Amino acid sequence: MSSGDCPPWEYANHPGRIQVGSELRQTLKAIHQNDPSARDLCLDTRSLHGRAFRAVTPPGFGYYAGNYRGAKFPCLETRPVYIGSHEGAPAENVEARMNQVAQILREGLKALDDLIAGGADRNVVIIEAIRVACNAFVISQIIHPYLNGNGHMGRFIALSVLGRYGIRLRDWPVDPRPADPPYTAMIAEYRAGKRHVLEEHLLKLVFESSRAAASKATGAPAAPKGDGTAAPAGGAEPEKDAVMARSELTPSVQVEK
Repeated sequence: MSSGDCPPWEYANHPGRIQVGSELRQTLKAIHQNDPSARDLCLDTRSLHGRAFRAVTPPGFGYYAGNYRGAKFPCLETRPVYIGSHEGAPAENVEARMNQVAQILREGLKALDDLIAGGADRNVVIIEAIRVACNAFVISQIIHPYLNGNGHMGRFIALSVLGRYGIRLRDWPVDPRPADPPYTAMIAEYRAGKRHVLEEHLLKLVFESSRAAASKATGAPAAPKGDGTAAPAGGAEPEKDAVMARSELTPSVQVEK
């Protein structure tokens, strides 16, 4: 099959579009509830991508969902993707690159588990979890492993990492896309080496979740929640200055420009 026979895939206006967000939110809820069947989906999102997106694929091309570019299907095996002027990873390299992301995540999650086992302060755990989540999120966006749905799955990875540790965000939902600006600009700044911009933005959203939970507990009014979640486990708000203390926990990974 020639590339000209392969239909594009846009699902924004598909009548089944609501299923995408519903499936992803339900899975994140399961992670917050420590469901063992959901906890490790961040390491390989293909099965979840299939469940969330198959109903919104072009007729006859259900395999667009649940498979990386480079998979042995006529319209995926050599298929490129473009994000503005940036080209995603070559199709033949996608699976290997995503396996690297999974290994980075395993190392980051183990380091976080070791921190907790060692009695680390909750604020430190939150800050380091944000670093692990942001790193995996941005690398996945550089690779762009799927023909579509990459933003959703990247945010799922980040939110699932945080969810493992009871950390919740306001106004950075898995669906719909977060407010842009500043969403795209923060990804670009992260890739340019200014990692703190995205990290501190997410930390701010954790503060807001904590405040919302405190308001709920006292009966005081709170601003509407953006992603249906509330406060970090334990309820404590991280020290605002703590994010500036750069630790050595998160593995140093070269983020491509």
